[in-house]
Amino acid sequence: MPLSILLFIVMGTITWINRKKVPKTKAEDNRSRKGSVFYGMLLGVLNPVQIPFWLFFGNYVILHEWIHTDYLSLVIFSFGSGIGSAVALYGYAHFAKYIQEKFALSSLLVNKSIAIFLWILALYLIIKQTLVYLG
Repeated sequence: MPLSILLFIVMGTITWINRKKVPKTKAEDNRSRKGSVFYGMLLGVLNPVQIPFWLFFGNYVILHEWIHTDYLSLVIFSFGSGIGSAVALYGYAHFAKYIQEKFALSSLLVNKSIAIFLWILALYLIIKQTLVYLG
């Protein structure tokens, strides 16, 4: 758990430092549609935002004893997490244009929100760890 706390604090700080950087857009290149889909799925699988989310959620469900820590339960949880992430990514990709049009937020606001969210997760885990230690 201390590793996940450190990870949340570091990722929140990095996001806060880079909050004002506007992402650069490149001109449309000549990639095939199949290549673009593969690239998008690869980015989805290697998405660094998923790591702290699953660390937090995994700790949460294990601490509440909603899943057991035996091999089979963890494998089933991992596959379910992967399938859930894939479905969520597909849904986001499918409605991305609608989302962009309806929720046009500045990158500054989004980055600040993500940094604050990661710090709150770290604080929650610190408090939870302290209560377990004292209890």
